[in-house]
Amino acid sequence: MGGEAALASKGATGTGCKLTDGQLMHLETALEQGAAAYGWSDQRWTAPRVATFR
Repeated sequence: MGGEAALASKGATGTGCKLTDGQLMHLETALEQGAAAYGWSDQRWTAPRVATFR
């Protein structure tokens, strides 16, 4: 059903970034400082950890 045409890219989808400029600046600073600076036991930034920032 659909053949090769069904597999073709439809381009980027989604609503784009939902963060304000201020939120983006805060997130960038946090990422540069590392996860340990925010109480995590290591320096890994995971999606759930990043999601804790508001």
